Amino acid sequence: MRVNDGGATRTTGTDGAGGSGKNSAAEAAERAAREAKRAAEAAARAAAEASRARAEAAARQAQEALKQAQAALAEAQKKGAPKAELTRAQQAVAQASTSAQQAAASARSAAQREAGTSSFVPSNAPSKPATTATTTPAAPAQQPSGPPGVTPGYTKEQASKDATELYKATQGGLTGWGTDEDAIFKTLDKKSPADVALIRQAFKEHYNLDLDATLRDELSGDDLTRAKSLLAGNKGNAGATAIQQEMGLGTDEEAILDTLRKATPAERQSIARSFQQMYGKDHPDIKAATPEEFLQKALDSELDGPQRAQLRDLLATTQARSPEEVSKLEAGAARSKVHDALQGFWGADSGKVFDTIKDLPPEQKKVLLQDTALQSELRDKLSKEDYTRARGMLEGNTAAASAAQINSATQGWLGSDEGAILDVLKNTKPEDLPALKAEFQKQTGRSLEAEVKSWGGADSEVGLRYLNPPAANDKAGQAKAAAEQLHRALDGMGTDEAALREVLGNKSKAEINDISAAYRELYKKDLRQDLTSELGGRDKFEIVDQMFDLGAIDPNSPIAARQQAERLRAQQKFEQSEGLGFIDTVQSWTKGESDSARLERNLDAAEAAISSGDTEAAQRRLGYSTDDVKTLQETKDSTADMAATAAVAVVTTAAVVATGGAATPLALAGYAALGAGTRLATQSYFKGDALGLDGAAQQALVGAVEGGTAVIPLPKGLSGAGRTVATESAEQVAKQTVGQRLRNTAIQGAWEGGIGGAAGGATDQALQSETWENGLMSGLAQVSKRAVVDGAVGTVFGAGGGVAMDGVMAGAQRLTRPREVPVSVNPKLEGRTVHVRYGDGRVRIEAGPKATDADIAAHMETARTLQKYEGPLGQVRKLRDGVRQELTSRPGYGTQGFESQLEVKKLTTLIKDLEGIQQRIDSRLKQFDGTGQVPTAAQREAIEREIANLRSQLDVHAKQVDSLAVARGYVAAEDERAGVAAARRFGYPLTKEEGLPEGYHWQPNRDDPDAPPYLQKNRGVDGDTLTYKPSGDELNPDPAKRKFGTFEVSDGSSQPKKIPDGFTREQAFVELGGNDPTKAFGKWMEVMKTEGIIKNDAEFIAKMKQNPGGSDADYVRHEAKRAFADKIAHHLTDETRLRGTQAYKDALKLKNAEGKPLTDREALAAASHSEMLRITSQLPSADKGGIANRWYEAQYGASRPLQREVTVGMTQANEVGGLNLRKNRHLDVVENVDGGVRVRELKNVSTAFGQGEMEQIEDNVSLLGSRGLLKGYDNQEVKEVVVTFLDPKGAAANVGFLDGLFKGASDGFKLEVYKPDGTSVLIDADTWNRTIFKEGGDPKAELLMDYLSKTPAEHQALRNAMLEEGGG
Repeated sequence: MRVNDGGATRTTGTDGAGGSGKNSAAEAAERAAREAKRAAEAAARAAAEASRARAEAAARQAQEALKQAQAALAEAQKKGAPKAELTRAQQAVAQASTSAQQAAASARSAAQREAGTSSFVPSNAPSKPATTATTTPAAPAQQPSGPPGVTPGYTKEQASKDATELYKATQGGLTGWGTDEDAIFKTLDKKSPADVALIRQAFKEHYNLDLDATLRDELSGDDLTRAKSLLAGNKGNAGATAIQQEMGLGTDEEAILDTLRKATPAERQSIARSFQQMYGKDHPDIKAATPEEFLQKALDSELDGPQRAQLRDLLATTQARSPEEVSKLEAGAARSKVHDALQGFWGADSGKVFDTIKDLPPEQKKVLLQDTALQSELRDKLSKEDYTRARGMLEGNTAAASAAQINSATQGWLGSDEGAILDVLKNTKPEDLPALKAEFQKQTGRSLEAEVKSWGGADSEVGLRYLNPPAANDKAGQAKAAAEQLHRALDGMGTDEAALREVLGNKSKAEINDISAAYRELYKKDLRQDLTSELGGRDKFEIVDQMFDLGAIDPNSPIAARQQAERLRAQQKFEQSEGLGFIDTVQSWTKGESDSARLERNLDAAEAAISSGDTEAAQRRLGYSTDDVKTLQETKDSTADMAATAAVAVVTTAAVVATGGAATPLALAGYAALGAGTRLATQSYFKGDALGLDGAAQQALVGAVEGGTAVIPLPKGLSGAGRTVATESAEQVAKQTVGQRLRNTAIQGAWEGGIGGAAGGATDQALQSETWENGLMSGLAQVSKRAVVDGAVGTVFGAGGGVAMDGVMAGAQRLTRPREVPVSVNPKLEGRTVHVRYGDGRVRIEAGPKATDADIAAHMETARTLQKYEGPLGQVRKLRDGVRQELTSRPGYGTQGFESQLEVKKLTTLIKDLEGIQQRIDSRLKQFDGTGQVPTAAQREAIEREIANLRSQLDVHAKQVDSLAVARGYVAAEDERAGVAAARRFGYPLTKEEGLPEGYHWQPNRDDPDAPPYLQKNRGVDGDTLTYKPSGDELNPDPAKRKFGTFEVSDGSSQPKKIPDGFTREQAFVELGGNDPTKAFGKWMEVMKTEGIIKNDAEFIAKMKQNPGGSDADYVRHEAKRAFADKIAHHLTDETRLRGTQAYKDALKLKNAEGKPLTDREALAAASHSEMLRITSQLPSADKGGIANRWYEAQYGASRPLQREVTVGMTQANEVGGLNLRKNRHLDVVENVDGGVRVRELKNVSTAFGQGEMEQIEDNVSLLGSRGLLKGYDNQEVKEVVVTFLDPKGAAANVGFLDGLFKGASDGFKLEVYKPDGTSVLIDADTWNRTIFKEGGDPKAELLMDYLSKTPAEHQALRNAMLEEGGG
């Protein structure tokens, strides 16, 4: 039976292999498993020859190999290895255990044959025939000959794991309902009765349950017969039952054949006998001389030709006279399977071919190699690479097979499959690498290292390390290898959490510290910070807080058990959530003990055993607790999925009715969005912190607290209405106990309903008008209760649907409650500007630095209106607007008309208020009687200007209330207040009477607020775009000579270029010039593609804004470029890539300060600097600086803690520091120095500065000695200002300007110039004035270049001479 219990689907016949790749523990276990398999094969051959001594020797080898595998698993468990590794190690132990059992059985068989009882039943001594099925007695199930005891190497730890698997198969999930029969059979297969006794013991101690009673309750019919046979060690009955279960409608032919493939010849004979005895009555027409013939005939109609051939050969092994004959027959079966795989409709199934031959013993591979017909067929049906791989596998030539596999992976449609190649390299032993490289060269004519190096990036880095692994005692090399693997797991789109666990899971804290240091050295970044930024929730807790911060537990430590218990307690605490109480209650009713209670019980027992010194009991209980934590996690996750699905069904049904029942495709899309919000909210209710902050944000949890940085609470009285009182029925629901809610909403629904009942019940309740008489919340509560009573989602879904809805209801009540609107100061907004922003999931107010409480309050009603469009209920309102817009063309949410309607309402109110103030001023002036304060004319003029400005805005929006154009995402004018202020400052016309064209307004220059504004056409205004040409006399001191300029048709150069409305990303890319190398952006694209940083245009286009139409062109281009900033920086600093460049080769020829050749590290620094200059020299000046800045940060950020792009405003500089900056300044780098900070300006130029650059540096120098101007540096003094030239030619070209700075600035000004070897020279005023240019006169560039060419020792000598000459 296959069920979906609590969202955790149990799929039968699935072999879940966790993880990929190896590390030491998994590799050791797998190696031991292979050794055990080889020993079992040797034992089987010895048994066939009746060689007892050889068979017993092989059995001992198999048992020894099993012990080695179990030891490796135990070591991995003690070190807290990642789940993927543990899974592989466990699978290896299981394989080794099976092989050991087979070897032991073969040894017993050999002893029997030596005594004259052959298990092969040779053809001259057949087993007792059964001539017809009707004459076959219905004999009782065969009994095993008696267990020899516990399978050698089978431990209590393995028995505990098997007990856990059986519990999950019978009692797992939220309710324990449903059974995974295949998991039961797989776990019990190959277990001796004594092994089963250990499992029973662990099952009882761990779960307080009787294994046999549990299986009897869960199974029936053939399933129960098969399980009992496995418990008794009766392989014949178990195998026969397995075959019978796979027959009939939907026959699983492979499962039938696998049952026989995995059996020994003696076991096949036993299976055939049992099948005839147990199921002969089902085949009354079959006449057969032997049980094998009976089984063959019974299965003939179920199998095709190749499958019947396999069956014939496998059953024939029961009559084999020698091991050679067994090998030949089993090889024949394998040959038939390979032949079948080559006949696929879509071509040969090469994967099936490889799977068939990879584990064949050498003798069988030899038979297949000698089969010329098969070899010819393989050559014809497989590709050249796949045939070479298959041939290598058959020959036992691992290097040839792996080389062919790699060669095939390099020839994919989309290029090399780097992941597949890395898997092969990872699984290749160091001693086998030379042979692999040689084979690849032989097969392809290419170097494998060159192939891997050509990829570039993290894959190449890790691949090269696999090809050249560090020695076992090379700790530094091991640390670098691990750092590279972590970098690959973190690099690119998404994060490979499994790889992170694999690398960090078994490392001690000391080893992790070494890895962190290597990571910082390689990538100039902090490993923990990178992990924290990429991970959230449970992954962050387990990987960062436990694995990284604590390291693996030392199993030899005397406090190891206590440490493990403490970590399990921490996990137990972390997994707590609001919905866990619901899970506990349901499980205590349906299973007797909840997962949480069992974890607590076993942890208590473990801690008691630790305290008493009972180490064995402590380890056993800690193992149980570890499994319990995993089980609890799985239950929480599956319950969240199940409950969310139920809640979605209920809430969307209610919303349809509550909002009018729209049923258009658009409406359905809106309801789907509502359902998605509900699903995500419910999952957070159950998962809690395990979901993570990122997950919670993505899920838009109903009722989640809104927030953000720099949030300023509104003054009391401006926060809107108070808490909304819930309806009486909603309060009653909230007051119920968990138990009451479960009875009313979960258990009853689980028993009474199904999916149809849930949908029908919810719909019926929702359609009753009285449902909604007491409001939406009461209605939703009734619909939820009815849906669950009628069966929220069937017998399993129903158990959680109602309570899931109960949790969502609490969030929904919070949703309908008026919430405080976050207000933050945005320094980029001018003066009293206020924006109400929306559209990104939350409504918030952004206010300019001078905005008053009244300005903010004036926008509060608008914010409240927009809040109604948030969350699931807001999705319904959006849906309503969308439907209405489709039917009536009336602008709805997300359109310019929608925003303009809100603006008209707001502006009308503001104008009315201001007119009232104006009237009071006039009245006060008329009534003035000599007392009080007289309102000034300036006050009245200010009010008049404000009213005029608002009327201008009102006119703009009144014309746009019907516009269906895409909205801007905030409600406010286009910052006209700042534009008007700027226009007034320059004397430009402000009104229609002064000549301002109708439909236009002034827009400030956002990049340079002190620059003149530009003329902006309002949306919806047709005709040519105009621009303003100043007269130059707008501010003439003589009023008679003042005059305005003229308005002319614009050529588009006076205002930011926009991407045309409706343009796609591809069209915008062309519009920006991305495919035209003669344009600046096109040249940038050309260089990036040439360097391999960007593969093609499509990669860049994918990073562009989704709907760029109407957006600022510079913004669209800049934001997309930013997505590649880290990739560019990595390209310039990637040591693997750099070592292959000419720049690195040239650097190795240079000498360092000591006159010696550069070291590798020094050469890499020089090459990185040279590569940065080479690449940026091909780019326009606008791109040079940005790339140079990122290079500097990547190269030096780790060793020099710094902050990039710190802004100093003109106004702030004047008010705080008394400085007169020419414009707002954006400082490239700010660094801490002793007693203050250093401001660094990076210049990547080779020519003389323009006027703007000189003014920028002069403004920077003026910051020396100032305090309180740099955000994040409190009141620290600016001690140094450094101009850093990344190209020495730039310093030489500006030597005259620099000379003026050195002669006029304080001692804090310094010059830094980079040299070709990647090092830099720092020059202060003394060095400049008294050493380089001590002769006076005009500074010469050649003197500076001469100084730069000298060594540090020569610099010091010159400085000493200067000190001797002038003192100081």
